[in-house]
Amino acid sequence: MLVAEKDSAAPDGAADRPAESLARSSSSPWSAHASTADLSALRLPARGTSVLDVVAALDSRARGGDAVAACRLAVEVLTCSPQNLDRQLRSGHARSQIEALAPEDPRRSVWLARLEEIADRNEQRARACEGADGALLRRAPHYALMGALRRNPTSTAIFLSSDQVTAGMLVADPALAAAYRQHGWPMLRGLIESGHPMGAFLWQAALPRPASGGLQPFSLSPISELIPADWRRPELAWALWQRVSQAMEVPAFGLPAGSTDPAAQSDAETLFQRYFARSPWMHLRDVQDEPPDSPLRGLDVDAHYQRQLNYCDPAYLP
Repeated sequence: MLVAEKDSAAPDGAADRPAESLARSSSSPWSAHASTADLSALRLPARGTSVLDVVAALDSRARGGDAVAACRLAVEVLTCSPQNLDRQLRSGHARSQIEALAPEDPRRSVWLARLEEIADRNEQRARACEGADGALLRRAPHYALMGALRRNPTSTAIFLSSDQVTAGMLVADPALAAAYRQHGWPMLRGLIESGHPMGAFLWQAALPRPASGGLQPFSLSPISELIPADWRRPELAWALWQRVSQAMEVPAFGLPAGSTDPAAQSDAETLFQRYFARSPWMHLRDVQDEPPDSPLRGLDVDAHYQRQLNYCDPAYLP
């Protein structure tokens, strides 16, 4: 059993009104630098090492409380999931789109060169994933949980992201589901209070769209049903995500700017100033490297892998 036994997560959140309770709080139970008992001063395997060798080197350290090692394992194993490696199959479609451009289009040669670079790096990633079978892939959420229980924000974001830890995984693993139910909401609140952008993103993504009241895909994620009633404020959650995105200069996709009501925008500004305005996590980026019109967008598995590894270690923060 890989599920950690000891609860090192934040205490259960009271069902306060979000803007009021967070603004009143003098200190957060979580912190961007709160990963405790890390042994990250010890040498980590070189990037690009076979995932099986990384697991052999770090598994005991993760079990022993090294949150950075646990996060590294979660990233390594999840990078080997079919949904990531299948991006390579889309390279052929991207090449067809690029080659269909007029020869004089300046983007054609640039994108073809970039495609070759991306394909080479992704091929190296695929080789590093050789031997990663289904049994190993099922361990990924447990590694993320180990890091999250030691308050590693990147591990927490991975554990709470429905595209990484799916409802199907929880149904198939009762112990993991129990840990998710117990820790999911305190972890999400902790991400928000630590000023981590994924906290704002996951909060708004777990709630219905404020404009229509209809569900968006992430609102079907397991975290949705764990959010207390007084925190189920889609307008506020969306306004905070808009504000965080604006500060990070990345698009807050989904709804047009200015779609929230003034009261929600005011409350969101209170939360932003309290937790995000000076957060070191706001200096980080985990967005697509390619412009929206590029057929290469979303193909660079290795670039995402490298960023996630950086973010596993709070020492990387500015």
